[in-house]
Amino acid sequence: MGFLKSVKDISANLEPADKIKPFMKNIGNGKDSKIMTIVLQTENLQQPITIKRIGKIDYSEPPSEDTREIWKNKYMFRPKGGNQSWFFSPVFLLGKVKKKELKTKFEDKFSEKIKKTIFNDLEKEEVIGQNNANKVKALLNGEQNQIINQIDEESSTFVVFAFQYGGKEYYAGDLDLFRAYFQKKMQLDMTKTKTERTCSICGKKVKEVTNLNKVFNFATFDKKGFIPGNQKPLTEKVFPICYTCYSKNDHAREIIEENYNNKYTIPGINIWIVPEINGNEHKKQSVNNNFSNYLNNHSDLIEKRMFKRMTRQNAALNFHILFLEKEPGKAKETILQMVEDVSPSYLNRLQQLWQENTRLWTSTKTDNPPLDTAVKFLYRTFSTEIKHMDPSYRKQKAIELLAKLFRKERINIQHLKRQFVSKFPATMRDTYYYHKIRNQLRMIEFINAQQREVEKSET
Repeated sequence: MGFLKSVKDISANLEPADKIKPFMKNIGNGKDSKIMTIVLQTENLQQPITIKRIGKIDYSEPPSEDTREIWKNKYMFRPKGGNQSWFFSPVFLLGKVKKKELKTKFEDKFSEKIKKTIFNDLEKEEVIGQNNANKVKALLNGEQNQIINQIDEESSTFVVFAFQYGGKEYYAGDLDLFRAYFQKKMQLDMTKTKTERTCSICGKKVKEVTNLNKVFNFATFDKKGFIPGNQKPLTEKVFPICYTCYSKNDHAREIIEENYNNKYTIPGINIWIVPEINGNEHKKQSVNNNFSNYLNNHSDLIEKRMFKRMTRQNAALNFHILFLEKEPGKAKETILQMVEDVSPSYLNRLQQLWQENTRLWTSTKTDNPPLDTAVKFLYRTFSTEIKHMDPSYRKQKAIELLAKLFRKERINIQHLKRQFVSKFPATMRDTYYYHKIRNQLRMIEFINAQQREVEKSET
């Protein structure tokens, strides 16, 4: 499977000396996130810690780009799974909250919730002393007004607990007992086997394995045959992975989400654009780094033109495109469509066709619109203009159409025309009927041009 091969290449050079660092995640995105740091004064730093009082409460921006890795190691944040009752470290995701609502439900939404999801388990594992969880709750209740007053209602807030002892402040990542707690929790994902298993990624013989869905928790895994090893009880038998490969692939996923994730082109949909490099390991890493730096450093990415960037890559790269949707409050993601082995040259040809279409159908002075505008246009036109009441169905069909374009598949143009024509009575009653019908015709012309390219490639 090309996608998994790409993930392996992204993480190939990662040799984690620290067994837990690859599993840690960054806090916030720097734009709409804030960090509330609550410093707890303690009587000691040995296990179990005894908490005395709250020293101070700060409210700040997330770490800057050049210090993110340092603070990631200090915070040790990792989102908890849907069925977990505990966090991996004393970092609580409060999210966006209204001050008025927090004031009326402070215990339910803050102090009691923090006690249950962080300090109860720390007490159970004897990281902190007996009855310290209740003490933290009482201390938070005592600082209710200060906590509420500092909240920024427009930002997603992370609550980070630090520890003060002997005049110095320590974060969880600074203390061995919290790092041991984190690793113990990560080991819960591993299954001990009676006989040695071969890791499906690195080939190493091991007696502790986990499964790929710990990294890619796709709801699509429920479909038989989507990927090896997704049916229980074969989970750890068919596609087992060792702890090292688990950590590498988990870290690779973070790289994909931060560097290769298009969140802007289609509202509510993440488009993973994962590069696959052909060549030896040195060439793979070089091309991969160049592409990543190109995306991160080029102003076009800020302008939401990721597809345009892809058209300018060399022949050593192919792309795997995943359209993902995650329902709010749910851990699983759904793969709406996955397209493998899309070449930059084909994407460039699509962009050329779109530029020709733009010059023909619009009076815009922009001679070279990026491919991203085509994806937006096709999605918006198809998802709003086909005759079907269910918006989720229209979204699914629109993304299916985009996937066919990227795969060079045949598209039934006559069926597409009938879809538009069936809605004409309603369209003609719309104030903007002329623009809607014109967009439909423009879309059909673009797909006709693309289909002619498909015919050429088949002959």
